[in-house]
Amino acid sequence: MPAYGTHCTLDVEGQEDETFAVVEFHHQESFSSLFTLNVTAASINPAISLDQLLESNATLTIFRDNIKQRSIRGIVTACEQGDTGKHQTLYTLNIRPPFWRSALRRNSRIFQNTDIEDIVSTLFDEMLVTQWQPRLSFDHPEREFCVQFREILGKQTWCPATLPKQQMDSLQTSVVTGPPGDEFSVTSTDGACEVYVGQVQPDRRQQFLLDTRLAGMGRGV
Repeated sequence: MPAYGTHCTLDVEGQEDETFAVVEFHHQESFSSLFTLNVTAASINPAISLDQLLESNATLTIFRDNIKQRSIRGIVTACEQGDTGKHQTLYTLNIRPPFWRSALRRNSRIFQNTDIEDIVSTLFDEMLVTQWQPRLSFDHPEREFCVQFREILGKQTWCPATLPKQQMDSLQTSVVTGPPGDEFSVTSTDGACEVYVGQVQPDRRQQFLLDTRLAGMGRGV
């Protein structure tokens, strides 16, 4: 390990230490989103099993003057073998947080007599997320029931989907979110007419107060 300067190491579960030498990486993160880490690394092993790499825990550690500055931990969600030179082979690994698994499915269920912390704990256990801490501003009592309706918990991409709502003789709030520019529409209960058609605006939650006696169906996630 160099004594001075900046360098990185990549450790992947199931692989021996120093299997990979980091060539370059690109890390993208922001508030309220899941990070993406793309790493290009070289290895003297030209036949590393890509199947074994997938879903493995991986850690990129950044050092400066031999002092650890930061570690980025996640799971390998995609990998690719590149060119093989005289002594080394290039590999590209895409690393995402474990919660990224939730973007692969859409769930519907009812939680009964359960509080918020237990609900979150159940969802995280299903996604094999083990490192998290609840930070609640106040105590939350048990809820008689709480509905999870076709939600994509960790949204990698946003796609329109019809969300039927129960018809009621009252006003109901509908919230539509998504990447800027994505189109959405709100239709009447029987689908005969579109009440509203538009695009998601940047950095703003769009909220509509709908008369559910006339419009009981929204499109969005």
